[in-house]
Amino acid sequence: MKQSRKPINLPTLAVVFGCSALLLRRLLYALALDVRNLLVGSPLEIALWVLTAGVIVWVVASVWRLDGSNRYKDNFEPSLTAALGHYIAAAGILLTVLLPWYNIGKLVMLRRVLGILAAVGLILGGRNRKAGTRPLFLTHLAACVFLMVHMLGNYGVWSSNPQLQDYAFDMLGCVMAVLFAFYEAAFDAGMGRRRMQLATGLLTAYFGYGALSGSAYPMLYFGCAVWAVTDLCTLTPKPKKEEETP
Repeated sequence: MKQSRKPINLPTLAVVFGCSALLLRRLLYALALDVRNLLVGSPLEIALWVLTAGVIVWVVASVWRLDGSNRYKDNFEPSLTAALGHYIAAAGILLTVLLPWYNIGKLVMLRRVLGILAAVGLILGGRNRKAGTRPLFLTHLAACVFLMVHMLGNYGVWSSNPQLQDYAFDMLGCVMAVLFAFYEAAFDAGMGRRRMQLATGLLTAYFGYGALSGSAYPMLYFGCAVWAVTDLCTLTPKPKKEEETP
């Protein structure tokens, strides 16, 4: 398979675009609120949505040409950076579910239990990534389940807000993180999809960094963004084997 220039800039650009969204959101809420603390029409909001639409198109166009082998060993080499990304995500989840420690309730306890399991899974997955061995699929599936429960638990708050902009990055960041964790688990189970893992990882990074402004869960989104951007499939895909071709 003839390959074009190695797109080593994809993870870096995802972070740069995410930080740009973060800056735009900070400026938006600093300069475009009325006396009722509601957003008024602003060129900053238009710029933010234009940037977001552009990033989505860029991600789709970039990963479309990166199809290749879906085998785990062809996509993931031993990586200390990827391991650290897992550990940072685990720390972000633990801090999110354990602080404040005095919160009680059935849903809070469920999130804590799932969050602890997700953190343990990510720590184990990080050890595998450092060693270059394929993790048990449950390690990443636990993170997927936790993020899904987190998303469903916050959906009421997000959807009831009259201003979509307030929680849009929280919602989209969580959705992308759920999908990224799912495709991580799929690779662990031998059913990986390169382009989907790359696309959801890059978008998790973009929306995760953008959500750091105004989110109630900054440590969670930061951890997931770092995990995603450090554990992408190789950007120089190997050709598919005959048995992989549908």
